[in-house]
Amino acid sequence: MMVTVSLEYGALTVETELIADMLATVAGKNPRYNKLVPRLRKLIAQTCTMSVMHISSHQLWPEIAVYMRLLLTMSFSNCNLADEYLPDVAFITCMLLKSGPGLIQATLHGIVMHVVHSLALTQCNGMIIDPTFSSSITGANSFAGNPVRQFSESAAANADAGNNTGQVLSPYAQLAQQLAELIQTRTKFNFGLRSKSTSAVTFIASSYTRGGAASTLNPEALMEFKDELSHSNQVLESPREALAGVERVAHIFLRIMDNPAFVNGRGNSWRARWTTLVTASTFVFNPAIQPRAFVLLGRLAAHDEVDDDLLYQTLATLRGALASFGETDESLPISVLLCLVNMVGNLPPDS
Repeated sequence: MMVTVSLEYGALTVETELIADMLATVAGKNPRYNKLVPRLRKLIAQTCTMSVMHISSHQLWPEIAVYMRLLLTMSFSNCNLADEYLPDVAFITCMLLKSGPGLIQATLHGIVMHVVHSLALTQCNGMIIDPTFSSSITGANSFAGNPVRQFSESAAANADAGNNTGQVLSPYAQLAQQLAELIQTRTKFNFGLRSKSTSAVTFIASSYTRGGAASTLNPEALMEFKDELSHSNQVLESPREALAGVERVAHIFLRIMDNPAFVNGRGNSWRARWTTLVTASTFVFNPAIQPRAFVLLGRLAAHDEVDDDLLYQTLATLRGALASFGETDESLPISVLLCLVNMVGNLPPDS
């Protein structure tokens, strides 16, 4: 019911932001609200019904924006959501990367930070969490300088320095290190964020009047952001640069799945689920997300053996993309070639 009301009012309205606050309160205790994640993922997949170059130009974009704003607050310290829907979040993130105005890009970055933060909380048994751990995602404190105080001071030193000198970091320290990296400028750049002050929480804070209570939302500030949302702003960059950004963000999720806490169990199921979601979008014509799906398929194929059927479908797509080269965007043939580069190394000997 609350989601339906939000869709009626649209993104960046006082009503939708208040509903987002309410969902954040109940989502952690009632897992059924977490199903908002697969609903958003299915909505993105439905964009194949209309051919557009950028997903922010699609008629479903206003609805997608509403789901993202709701998911931002719901995902904070929500361990159930992070554990059950990490592959869906990975798919959503890579498909929506650098889409829409700065507010939506910051919202997407905030969702990823919340999910990594939640997963880290599941691994913090026996650790003394630094007070800056949770407040770091607001951008108010520098989390990179002191992500975690552990019983092993040497491990903490490695996490602070961002390197590994032979000391194997605990699963929690590795996730804490990733969270620290997410607030670095170079990582924010991969999400389309160009300004140091641009963060999801900064945007949220600017929509509140003094006092910060949900009942004091500033409609004028929200209206300014809503005007931006109605314009299909898109980061201007070459297809190769855009696809390289998708690869880098995909690497963030692959590192999570390779974390020692998940690698032999949950990590395998996460990767299999992510591969299934990506494959379902790879061979469906959709200029907005199909090239990204091919890049993801290549990265995931690098972790598993590639069968001949998948290789044949990929080559057939490349043939079709080259046949229409010059008439359509060059992102598709480039993405297929990038995919094949990763696939070749994992072909069976008798392929």
